[in-house]
Amino acid sequence: MKTLITTSVVLLLCLSTTQARNGTKQRWGVGARYHVEHDSEREVPFDDVTTYGIVYEYHERGTFWQLGLQYGTEIGGVDVDYVLTPEINLMLTDGAWRGGIGALSTYVKVDDESDWSDVYYQFILGFDMPLGSTILSIQANYAFEDFDKLDEFDFDELDWVGYLMYEF
Repeated sequence: MKTLITTSVVLLLCLSTTQARNGTKQRWGVGARYHVEHDSEREVPFDDVTTYGIVYEYHERGTFWQLGLQYGTEIGGVDVDYVLTPEINLMLTDGAWRGGIGALSTYVKVDDESDWSDVYYQFILGFDMPLGSTILSIQANYAFEDFDKLDEFDFDELDWVGYLMYEF
């Protein structure tokens, strides 16, 4: 598993250095996501836990791609060996504000068993605060498994995400 993570990070670094053009920005960041307790049944019930991760953003004008990987050791109060959640988000930005939609899947490793969840989605709304050469990015994310159940939206089920980003 360490080889897969290392290879992924190296490939992202290579991609970020070869794709840079005039008018584009790139960011790398580290941060955390606090998963609040959810009333709805979910395949991967992240309830009241924090995961930690890295994120890469490729900005071009008012849109950008955000690629991230979250790591945790707990799901809904249950200890697991580890949990990995890769995500890809398509984001729009207007000044300091950002918003978008993304897709995620979670890999859960417990003892000798492991499994990927089905793909699920998230809506994202956030803002950036410049702090010298770094940027603090704060986001509220609403994760959901099915577009047909969006009428069950509840503000109490927003996850909170914070990244400290470096732009180059």
